[in-house]
Amino acid sequence: MAGRRAPWRLILSDEVDSTNRVLAARARWAGAHLVVVADHQRSGRGRRGRTFVDVPGGSLLVSSLHRYEAPARPMLLGASVGGAAASTLRRLGVAQGAWLWPNDVVVGEAKVGGALIEASWQGGSLEFVVGFGLNLAGCPEVPGRQLADLGSLAGRSITRDEALGVWLEELASWLERWSRGDDVLGGARALLAGIGEEVVVERAAGELRGRVVGLGPSGALVLRHDGATFEVSEADLVRLVRSSTGATRADDQGGTHA
Repeated sequence: MAGRRAPWRLILSDEVDSTNRVLAARARWAGAHLVVVADHQRSGRGRRGRTFVDVPGGSLLVSSLHRYEAPARPMLLGASVGGAAASTLRRLGVAQGAWLWPNDVVVGEAKVGGALIEASWQGGSLEFVVGFGLNLAGCPEVPGRQLADLGSLAGRSITRDEALGVWLEELASWLERWSRGDDVLGGARALLAGIGEEVVVERAAGELRGRVVGLGPSGALVLRHDGATFEVSEADLVRLVRSSTGATRADDQGGTHA
């Protein structure tokens, strides 16, 4: 789903503490479509303060700054980024690439990367940073996690520049459709991992268990349990675990976020 290229302005670094932090520090004066790319992060971040572990020189680590005035359906931003991530894998030759709600990129049971969105309203405009990380060649060692890299899955070498170009094209295309109010939800649902699988959602108030049905109108995860359906919002999610293996978590270390 390649779309119109955005006028990206790139900052390339060998090593940073976090690409999201570098970009956030420039957000006040920088225009939209500023992109920070690094070969290694010392203090990469995931959701809810979790850490990101990368293979120096073997990962795509990128963050991009965006501003949209009065987007039609702001609640679908996460689904749009998830769809862009899964589409990136497929364009790079990994036909089974999918996104595991809310933010991981997976192939089967193996996690290959993920995204981190940090957003705030500035008047009537939504400003946000999208951090994205992919394992390209090799994986960090994280106990209890099944990880994979794109090179092994695609059966060929995938350079950072190739992956970066495809990611920025897909992100621009999905965000353009999202900002117009086009149907991004249907495309995101088609690329969602875990449909039909039983999962456990752990919250401060206790566990929720159910089988994944899909996405609701707001982009929330829809589960079914004992004949009833319910939605899980990102706000009250602590951890999403595929109960069939107990190994795949939706926000944890290793090939997760930028």
